[in-house]
Amino acid sequence: MDELEGRRIRGWAWRPARPAEPVTIEVWKDEILVASALADQHRGDLESAGKRDGACAFAVSLTGVLGDVVVRTARKDGGSELPGGRLTLAPTPLQVGASAPVCAHGWIGGIDRFGPRRLSGWVRSLSRPSAKPMLELWSNGAPVMRFAADLWRTDLAEQHQGDGRWGFDAPLPPQVCDGADHAYDLRIADGGPSLIEQDLLLAFPTPAAPWPAAGASADAEAKSRRDHRLLPRRPELSVVVNFYNMSREAERTLTSLGRAYQRGIEGLAYEVICVDNGSNPPLDAAWIRRFGPEFRLYQPKQPRPSPCAAMNAAAAQARGDFIAVMIDGAHVLTPGVVAEALRHLRAEPPSVVALRQWFVGGDQRWLSQVGYTREQEDILFDRINWPIDGYELYRVGAPMDESPGAWIASGLSESNCLFVPAQVWRKIGGLDEGFVTPGGGLANLDLFKRAAAACPGGVTCLMGEATFHQYHGGTTTNVDEGEKDALVKAYQREYAALRGERHEGLPMDGFRLAGRMHNVLACATRQRPMYPSPLGVTDRIRPGARAIVGDPGARMTLDGGAHDFLTGAAVELGLHRATRWAGEEVGVGPADLIHLQELIWSLRPTVIVTTTRNVPLLRFVDSICQLAQLGGTPILLPCERAPDGLPGRVNLIHGDPWARETLQQVERRVGDAEQILVLFEAPDAPGAPIEELRRYAALVSHGSYIVYLNTALGQPWIGYSNRWPKNAIRTLTTESTRFRVDPRFDAQLGSTSPKGFIQRVGGLIELTEDDLALDDLDAF
Repeated sequence: MDELEGRRIRGWAWRPARPAEPVTIEVWKDEILVASALADQHRGDLESAGKRDGACAFAVSLTGVLGDVVVRTARKDGGSELPGGRLTLAPTPLQVGASAPVCAHGWIGGIDRFGPRRLSGWVRSLSRPSAKPMLELWSNGAPVMRFAADLWRTDLAEQHQGDGRWGFDAPLPPQVCDGADHAYDLRIADGGPSLIEQDLLLAFPTPAAPWPAAGASADAEAKSRRDHRLLPRRPELSVVVNFYNMSREAERTLTSLGRAYQRGIEGLAYEVICVDNGSNPPLDAAWIRRFGPEFRLYQPKQPRPSPCAAMNAAAAQARGDFIAVMIDGAHVLTPGVVAEALRHLRAEPPSVVALRQWFVGGDQRWLSQVGYTREQEDILFDRINWPIDGYELYRVGAPMDESPGAWIASGLSESNCLFVPAQVWRKIGGLDEGFVTPGGGLANLDLFKRAAAACPGGVTCLMGEATFHQYHGGTTTNVDEGEKDALVKAYQREYAALRGERHEGLPMDGFRLAGRMHNVLACATRQRPMYPSPLGVTDRIRPGARAIVGDPGARMTLDGGAHDFLTGAAVELGLHRATRWAGEEVGVGPADLIHLQELIWSLRPTVIVTTTRNVPLLRFVDSICQLAQLGGTPILLPCERAPDGLPGRVNLIHGDPWARETLQQVERRVGDAEQILVLFEAPDAPGAPIEELRRYAALVSHGSYIVYLNTALGQPWIGYSNRWPKNAIRTLTTESTRFRVDPRFDAQLGSTSPKGFIQRVGGLIELTEDDLALDDLDAF
């Protein structure tokens, strides 16, 4: 025996009488074999000592073994006890914060962190993969805490541990933090097995301050120790938030405005005025006060369909230097909103502070039509353990405008949590009560625009902080696109009647950006799976939309930048080289094969002219012609030296394909063919092959195409490329109306020939002079 390290013993053994046979090492406990291993590992020191050429070391794992054990050679060989082979394995104290694996049969997982305040990890059943494990923490032989392992975690999902919803993160009960040693065990609840190999011996110090409420985050723990009394001075900030028939949503919104949730507002004197604009049943004043002494209820005596009058009346009671207006109380805030907004409100000069808007769960307009419910949204909040960390909302959210650059690549029309200096609010008169449409129409957008114009510091839009809209019966967010469009048109008519013009939001240069990202998920604004676990809403696919030229406000799934990004990424990763046909790499994107076969089947060309020497691609074209039964259609290939393996359909025209005399041979061979398709591959030379493209485009028959292959190769979008295919295409299509880029062939993602499918739409003769006299038939 050499050493006991952790739960492994190491040593060496060999039998000089039979050196060819490795010795079997066994570990016995109470006459029961608990572990074994071959002594056949190599060690340099043993080789130097002449012991079986050094190949006689062993290492035996003793995971889960406690008490007295004996290490010996195999009993079948006499079972000699090793010198120093009698060991006592005692429980090893675990350091606070250390991890431990799950070692129970039928279960996998582990404790990621134990103490000093929280217990976190994951547990999953192998026999019942869909079961939600209920766990118990035992201390000194008695249960002290019960909790579920149902927290979704990205790392578990990426490791294909079921659907990833097997994590746990629970606060330790205060009774175990007494400074004394405790023997902890983690078990499956209700008499289930222990999940760890041995009791964990840990001591947690007594907290210096009162223990925080269960479920509070580390930041909220510190806040919860403070006295929540309103400070005697006048509040610096007044929040006015409007509710109508949304008690479920109001609870989360008000929680997100509380001291235990908002970070960095220690010592801030503020108030929250909750407007109940005619809810049925009405909100209760006592229930409102449960969220803190800062909260109070305002109920107008005569509620109106539009909340503008009620909001103005409530704001008239506000005592703060700054006013935050939330016209839709269904919006939950991220934890740093108040502190970050005050930084810019307190600046000189102060600025209006606006927040971007996100959906909880994804596109609620579409989801509301396919079965999404409030109960399913509740599951999403539960999965992220809200409100422990409010920035986890980005895990289950999506920007309302769905722009791939939601933080920086779009203008700003409104904010559902708008911070305004009180003097600016009074100067502009608050919300315009002329907006009488139910819900207020564009009153909130109008307020934002007028406040922006009146505030000397302009507008600051926060990055990394946002409001998240909960699913409820909203006027525009939870209706289908047709109904929403009709409502928006009515709102625009009301706005135009009041302002004399159509409403336009602030452009990108109309405000400044400020803030910081607290969660990497806030940066991943492109479409991604929104649900951390299956909710079973629908089997339908949401219809997508591309960017619409001339309509920057149109909702889009994929803008031009995202399309270029996908094309560039595919080329840079060499994915086009993975496109195969009949077992060969064809060297173009998969979408190009689809488009080429579509052209051949629809055009049924009588002649195909090409400048590509890509033999596998030519074999693909030949095979499609065979399938289309185009037996007489030749492929004309001008080249100086024929590549090997060409299909029989290819007719060589010997010569430089870019020389005028060679092109004249091609023209003679084409003759008066009725339908001519050209597959163009640019010459191996820098620059834009404008003249070469013109010459081969002239061969194309009316209605047919010249396909500029591989316009994406060479990374021309970066700007360092010495090949300029788009320049050549742009010149061809702008200098004459006879050619146009067919956008249908850019619809399929995965093409290496973007903008490369060019159709001839004009005739072979251009009218250069119009003699009107020829139209005078009487003259003849």
